[in-house]
Amino acid sequence: MVDLSTLDELSPRDTEPVSTGDDAIRQTREAIKTTVGVEHDLSTGYHKLLSGDSASRPPSGKDGRLYINTVTGLECDNGTAWKGVSGVSAYQIDVWPLKVTSATPVVAFDINFGALAQILLFGTAASNMGEAPWTLDSKWYIEVLITSQPTVTFVGTAYMGPQIALHRSSVAAMTVRMYLDQDYGTNIGPNIYFSTQLLVI
Repeated sequence: MVDLSTLDELSPRDTEPVSTGDDAIRQTREAIKTTVGVEHDLSTGYHKLLSGDSASRPPSGKDGRLYINTVTGLECDNGTAWKGVSGVSAYQIDVWPLKVTSATPVVAFDINFGALAQILLFGTAASNMGEAPWTLDSKWYIEVLITSQPTVTFVGTAYMGPQIALHRSSVAAMTVRMYLDQDYGTNIGPNIYFSTQLLVI
């Protein structure tokens, strides 16, 4: 893609044919439109910002860029990660449904914050019965790992789930895993689902 960074301010040289001048003019115009069009409306000149959800957001790494996240609000690229301009980034975590069949943990959500952060996690979790021999007395677990270390486990039973609440500081990454109190076999087990908010301060 042609942009302003690709332009050679010394081209065309005095020694080059005059006929190369029109090519340089066209290249310059294309680069200006491409670069300015990223954050401006070309027809009016009005400033505009990139927008979309978190999945559409460009990778971080260019300090000072702004992005309108249609889910979490205005964010700023600090050169390492996208952060909410208020100092808080919000993430909606929805898992619906995830069938869990064994005592082996299954990763439901995983995020790396790019830098140490303070996090707040709150919401609800629940399940439905699934297939026998899963019973009312069987237990399922939602385990939260902070920077790869098990930190807290929420316990639920058939049709019942806990309130999820967690507050931790100096967190580099977070993983949410689910598992059962025992192995039940292929496709036998509950559908576990939860809806939570994750705030990164």
